[in-house]
Amino acid sequence: MKFFSQLTAVCLATGAYAAALVPRDAQTIKDVLGRVQGGVDNLDGTVKQFNGDVGPILSSADSLVATIRTGSDDVRNTAPVTDLNDAFSILGPVDELKQHVRTLADDFNAKKNDVSSAKQCGTTRGKLDDIGTNTKTLIDLIVSKVPPSTQGIARDRGKQITDILDEVKANYAADKCVDA
Repeated sequence: MKFFSQLTAVCLATGAYAAALVPRDAQTIKDVLGRVQGGVDNLDGTVKQFNGDVGPILSSADSLVATIRTGSDDVRNTAPVTDLNDAFSILGPVDELKQHVRTLADDFNAKKNDVSSAKQCGTTRGKLDDIGTNTKTLIDLIVSKVPPSTQGIARDRGKQITDILDEVKANYAADKCVDA
């Protein structure tokens, strides 16, 4: 009897430690989304302050792209999210990121005439392309990491973000944003 109680204690202890050692794959994805949101907010701040000098915007855009790429690597290297509750816990950060992307898009659209006057439409278009392409890659990776039963929901939520970015890119298209 004493042996079985000791065995039970050992099993419980090792189980507790094993659970602590397993990375929370959903948490990795949520951390990535948080870092991307920080990059979006940083870029949005420089867009709001745009005064004709495109340098800060280019720097912030490059930083955001680097953050998205690093995040993509982190997601690529994490194990799939197998727990449905964990998968659904990602939706909140995705929705929050979408709101921040919407604000960024609105601010970019509000500055289009200023960007045109500064003769930076082409440069801005290129950065928006980089952001959109890398965001799509990140979203595809996240979708691939959630259970198949939740991939449709994840794909739809991610598409809402890429649709916003596509809207801004369309607003900065060569026929709509011309270097004045």
